[in-house]
Amino acid sequence: MRFGRQSRSMRYDSTKQTFLVRDMQCLACLMRLETLEDALPGIRRVTGSYGRQRLEIDYDDAEVTEAQIVAAAQAVGYAIRTQPSGA
Repeated sequence: MRFGRQSRSMRYDSTKQTFLVRDMQCLACLMRLETLEDALPGIRRVTGSYGRQRLEIDYDDAEVTEAQIVAAAQAVGYAIRTQPSGA
């Protein structure tokens, strides 16, 4: 095993985007949205707060687009939109 060489699967250009989720009101809602990590290739991490109605997604924009993320959230029952800068 070579420790000095980085695996190709570990290299990616990371984009971190915060989304507003107005209809996320409980832990079960958050857990359902966290399944996007397994549903879409390119999503590296999904975290959020149902109290703040925010979802933070870390993804590789070469593998998945923001529009695909929004569509996947809609498919599980949630309307999400990007958080405006400075909000």
